[in-house]
Amino acid sequence: MEMKSLNKEHKAILDMFTIEIEGFIYRITDDLKFNAFANFKPVINNAKQLHNNIGAQLEKMSIDESEWVYMFPNYLLFAGIGFASAIKNRNNEDYINNETEHLFTLISETICDLENVMNKRKTLKEKNRIKKHLNKQTK
Repeated sequence: MEMKSLNKEHKAILDMFTIEIEGFIYRITDDLKFNAFANFKPVINNAKQLHNNIGAQLEKMSIDESEWVYMFPNYLLFAGIGFASAIKNRNNEDYINNETEHLFTLISETICDLENVMNKRKTLKEKNRIKKHLNKQTK
């Protein structure tokens, strides 16, 4: 499923985060042992669908574009943590907790990357607004 995004940079960040979450789920389920990785794929698809649905409705909704930009990574973060919690047991608890800590580092980095995208977008919009204003004055 194709993800709705603001631009190529935003799409790349979302794609990278998805791959990282898939890797997290694969590692904690050890697909060959638990065969649970496939159970998480519909969760990812549902998160993508929700992200796309909200993105398509931004103009009609009272959600700010900047809020929407951060939604998908947060959906996947909490879905991944929930999935990990469901399979956690005495034997894998330390490993899952360690892997989960890596997710918190990943979400922090992803939020910073998304913030950079939003700042660039804001700067570009401001430059275009000023340019329009100057063009009106010269006419």
